[in-house]
Amino acid sequence: MFCKVQLVGRVGRELELKVGSGNRPFGTLAVATNHTYKNNDGNKVEETTWHRVLLNGRMAENTAKYCGKGSIVAVSGRIRTRKYTNREQQEVAVTEIVADDIAFVDLKAVGGVSDDSAAASTAAPANSTAAKPSAEHAPTTVTPPVNQPQSIPEDDDGDSWAGMPF
Repeated sequence: MFCKVQLVGRVGRELELKVGSGNRPFGTLAVATNHTYKNNDGNKVEETTWHRVLLNGRMAENTAKYCGKGSIVAVSGRIRTRKYTNREQQEVAVTEIVADDIAFVDLKAVGGVSDDSAAASTAAPANSTAAKPSAEHAPTTVTPPVNQPQSIPEDDDGDSWAGMPF
């Protein structure tokens, strides 16, 4: 069987780099995507969906270094669902995307300041040793999300994703 996910969205918060077993870096990125449709009454409805993206190794290091809140990224990977017990001793199921590749489509420098030299690159694969544009990873058009999410998800640590730009 085959499981492949591809999405393009805005980063909701900067990646917090952590170190796992074997001193391997990893981190979780919050990425928002939008879907627009017309409801039964003919009114335009826009939904924002938040995706949890798990990054490992060099990909996590480069994303933490170059990709900030508000950046547009293209992610490909696989879906994984896991369970954990939270602080209130309740079992929680989490669905996340384990990234195989991430491309920086429109960069906002870490700290929220735009970097003109980084923004000049259309797409820079984060897991490559040399950041070079790649037409394979760059979408032709990207519509930035504009809606506020109805509810803000919490991550494993119980931290709210409040303060997101959407």
